[in-house]
Amino acid sequence: MAGLFAGPVGRSAANGTAGPATASPPSQRAPVIRVEHGLPVITELRWGLVTSSSKDEKIAYSLINARSETVAEKPAFRSAFKKRRCLIPADGFYEWHALGAKLKQPWRFVRLDRQPFQFAGLWDHWRNPDDADAEPLETFTVLTTTPNRVAAPIHDRMPVILDGGGAKPVAGRIDHSRNVGQSAPSLP
Repeated sequence: MAGLFAGPVGRSAANGTAGPATASPPSQRAPVIRVEHGLPVITELRWGLVTSSSKDEKIAYSLINARSETVAEKPAFRSAFKKRRCLIPADGFYEWHALGAKLKQPWRFVRLDRQPFQFAGLWDHWRNPDDADAEPLETFTVLTTTPNRVAAPIHDRMPVILDGGGAKPVAGRIDHSRNVGQSAPSLP
């Protein structure tokens, strides 16, 4: 997934109506659901994985996504894949479609029923080796996969979308008629 993803469905501060609570770009904090002491807990982590073995936090900018096909074997993700999986609730996600050498168009993908997605993710914690008193930094990455037929014309990757139980990937129908800045036909 490239670019932004929308935050969980919540109440709009402006008018109190239900709607997207936030749009979260990489390096910002966003809600994730992870297991703590055997129970699911919602917490905010920073988007962009900094692994516990990282020398510094600069790596986060290159680890906003992880290819699901290779995550079990890549050293940067192997430990988190085994021990620190999470769900990322979101009401939509964005992909960027190249319109030429320098121009890109953002497209927002949402479910047709407007229910939130659950993306598969990994999280980790990192301690600054140069500051023993610093709080640990907790971060996450979004797992991506090959796109379904709706997302494929726009981008070559998309988030791994889990069903309501969080157990199975689903192709799902994604409505890209609500893109940013351009109208598009609705797909059946």
